[in-house]
Amino acid sequence: MPLAASSLSRLLTQFNLEKTTKLLIVGYSPTGGGHTGRLLQIIDHALQQDTLPKDSIVIFHAPPAWENVQRRGELQTLANKLASRGIHVLLTESTKPVYGYLDDKTGGSDDAKILERLASNPLRYRNNRPALLPDISHRTRTLSPETFLSNILDINKLPVIESADLFSHLKKYLDIKAFQKRIYVLTDMDYSLQKSAAKAGVPAIHRLDQQNHAILLDPKNSAMNLLPKYALLAKVLGGTFENISHISLGEKNTLSSVKSTADMLRITSASGIREAHTKIIQLLQAHALPLNAVASALGSGALFAGVIAGSRCMANMALRNIVYIYAHKKSNLIAQHVLSKISQNDEHYSRRIFLFCGAKAVGNYNALHLAYLADADGITTAGAGTNGEFSYLHRNTPCKSRLLVLPIEGHNEQLANTKYLSSHAATRDFIYQLEVNEKLDAALDKYVSTEPDVIDTSLTLAALIEAISSQETYVSKAHDILFRQLPLTNDSLRLKNLEEKMNQSVVLKATRRYLKIVLQGMQALASSPTGSISIWYSDKATNPVHFASPWELGLMLENNKMLSNAIEISETEMPELPLRQQVAKLFKDGSKNWNTLFINEMSVIKHRLGDIMITGF
Repeated sequence: MPLAASSLSRLLTQFNLEKTTKLLIVGYSPTGGGHTGRLLQIIDHALQQDTLPKDSIVIFHAPPAWENVQRRGELQTLANKLASRGIHVLLTESTKPVYGYLDDKTGGSDDAKILERLASNPLRYRNNRPALLPDISHRTRTLSPETFLSNILDINKLPVIESADLFSHLKKYLDIKAFQKRIYVLTDMDYSLQKSAAKAGVPAIHRLDQQNHAILLDPKNSAMNLLPKYALLAKVLGGTFENISHISLGEKNTLSSVKSTADMLRITSASGIREAHTKIIQLLQAHALPLNAVASALGSGALFAGVIAGSRCMANMALRNIVYIYAHKKSNLIAQHVLSKISQNDEHYSRRIFLFCGAKAVGNYNALHLAYLADADGITTAGAGTNGEFSYLHRNTPCKSRLLVLPIEGHNEQLANTKYLSSHAATRDFIYQLEVNEKLDAALDKYVSTEPDVIDTSLTLAALIEAISSQETYVSKAHDILFRQLPLTNDSLRLKNLEEKMNQSVVLKATRRYLKIVLQGMQALASSPTGSISIWYSDKATNPVHFASPWELGLMLENNKMLSNAIEISETEMPELPLRQQVAKLFKDGSKNWNTLFINEMSVIKHRLGDIMITGF
């Protein structure tokens, strides 16, 4: 069993004497929950593979809660599972997560707020800490006994520690050999932890970042990725020489759990596709809601999940007429339109059955799994999950399903995912998109009006069952790169080298300083039109870049020499910084015309900056 919590120093000292045990430190972004699940699966896989021997140590450097949502229960479950296997578990909270925000109105990425948080990180211990940063003045500087799992009373209230302090504490007890041979760092978008690990001397080969945002890069034209708009993405991706495990759309199997749904329905590799489709459409029909119940559910404002069946959907079981919907905040808009059309007995909508995915949409069955087994058409946002699964099935099975892709507005990664699906040979003929200025209702009508395919009676589910049973997963790939030194593919090596160039780019670093000046300056200007403004590039800095007034800051932004000195780049290397002249004018005007209209104009410029910069969200 793990040692008593009071024996932390003894545990670390004892670790030096071991030969096979490992110390694994993990961190991830809290945004959306996907990064959490993906990373924890790798650790669970390591347990299954006996990669973490008894008496190994796992330190979770977990991010703070995302948008006030409590931590996912799977963290507690995995921590308990590790402890039951004789592994020592420490739980801590990080201070500089890659933190995404959503726009309440559109459901899209609030890139302006993302920029502001990253630019504000140097203020997190200062008197002018902005409200969007949590109060972490209670942080600890050492790994205390309170970090042991046995002493954690609430998974949502963990001891807070800087990543640099975490490694400094470890170096007090661990010798060089242990540090270089048996410490591993695993992240899913946590640049701060990787940076601190690199500075502390953890070998690059023992560090891995699992990531999917590299889809936003152009590996064929590396210079494009060094433009100022990529300054924040460079930070998100890391590039501190760690290995990467890139999640490309459809490369590996993420659908293993679909097999359990197939088993529940007694669908096997020998089952015909038409047989599976018939079973599933009958199941959906049995769960279809009366139209008045659909209207009532939509009236509640909650995200709709359930089945809406057209009156003629059972007329011809040989047609592929199931449509699944997994479209975030657009789901209810789609459901309203579907309800209206079916109520009018529209000829196209009435022959379809619409599956709005979500908990209990089809009783205890997983709605997406049913859709995949039935080779159903889909309507989804452009998230890496559903888009990757769509791509994987089209790469590895003879499926004919179509997909209407609705990328979330302003979401860089989702736009890149849509572009990828629209150009890849396996998927491009099956992808539908909104045309420029096309309304959602019109796109739905066009999509649904397409004649359903007749299901080929000669085809079985053999290829699909084989594909979802494949052991080639992103989880095993990341595990094997980190713990078994699986070589990176040529594509991954190109991305890794590009991320390192981005991390070392003088232009991108200067651009981040420029953004700190602009966004910290806006925070100061929002509260006072005449006061002095201090800009901090780092929480460790002892002296700020100081301006006597907003006017003085605006003058500096206009002057090449002064600005190059402020952001520490030569005049000859000075890039074309986003909205530089508009921002300079804003600060100069703020000294004279500070009012509600001015504050609104400042917000507009901030959001324009968010639109320009590639944040990764």
